[in-house]
Amino acid sequence: MQTDNNTGIAYTYNEPFTFYEFMFETAQLAKENGLKNVVVSNGYINPDPLKKLLPFIDAFNIDLKAFTNEFYTKQTRGKLEPVLKTLEIIASGSSHLEITNLVIPGLNDDETNFEKMVKWIAENLGNEVPLHLSRYFPQYEMNLSATSTKKLEELYKLAKQYLHHVYLGNVNDEKRSSTFCPECGNLLISRNHYETLVSGLANDKTCKNCGTQLKIVL
Repeated sequence: MQTDNNTGIAYTYNEPFTFYEFMFETAQLAKENGLKNVVVSNGYINPDPLKKLLPFIDAFNIDLKAFTNEFYTKQTRGKLEPVLKTLEIIASGSSHLEITNLVIPGLNDDETNFEKMVKWIAENLGNEVPLHLSRYFPQYEMNLSATSTKKLEELYKLAKQYLHHVYLGNVNDEKRSSTFCPECGNLLISRNHYETLVSGLANDKTCKNCGTQLKIVL
């Protein structure tokens, strides 16, 4: 396996758990050759195969599409509980975990349910789990208006009351795409589209300003 100038493999775009056996075998080979494995998924997998896969996956980004079973039943023909169980299993292991929530007007942007979601994340997964709030745009069979940036900013502010690392996606917002120290507010990593600059983080992953140890993966 050629690994020169190759960081690793991301299993994404098509739901990777639908080709679980292929991914599992590939991830083992990649790991043996010093490559990283990243899974981007809707989180719909049974506990046993997930636990079998965990030792070979360095990072997960899981879609938490909403925090009501009604949304999952109507919009995805699935259920919320299996996704929450997946998140808990990943969080209990050593793999890095991040969560993405696509905010859709009128479907999952209710602030009461949103607050329940971020509180659940903080209490059950930890307040250092990054949460990405992505802006929805009308596509294919859904013609609802695009998510307003004002709504995203309101949800961002609400989520920051419970979680250290919250980001806005599908918007041009450098401040809310960057990482700040949860203790002193020092800018650690600035992001602007595909440009990233690590400025406030020491080599030992502490804040250069206040010395707080941070669980950041570089």
